[in-house]
Amino acid sequence: MKLSIISPFSGSTGHLIADYFAAVQGAHEVIIIDNACDAPTADALQTAAAQLDGCKYIRNETNIGFAAANNQGYAAATGDAIMFLNSDIAAAPGWLGVVQHDVRPGALYGPSLGHQLVYGEWWPYL
Repeated sequence: MKLSIISPFSGSTGHLIADYFAAVQGAHEVIIIDNACDAPTADALQTAAAQLDGCKYIRNETNIGFAAANNQGYAAATGDAIMFLNSDIAAAPGWLGVVQHDVRPGALYGPSLGHQLVYGEWWPYL
């Protein structure tokens, strides 16, 4: 299974970059959406993305919002399974291997799975 990880960054979040890129080491595809970060953060993101195999860097000159940035990353993803991962992640060693082992394409995972009635149909949401 090929896992695509999508993560928007915005504002001045340069202090988060090292932990984030350490957490996604070994992923098949990582898509970074630079949602109008300040210049130092944008430069640090570009540098880190260039050093990670399978990483795509997309820059937005204006902040298009969190949901739109996730959709932008989703459109660029090529994986069998898609993970939306917040940019402020600091993960325990081995977490990505567990995800790649346990997650199956076509399923919906998250910290809390609920259902919402939309136009007469129940839809799952996280």
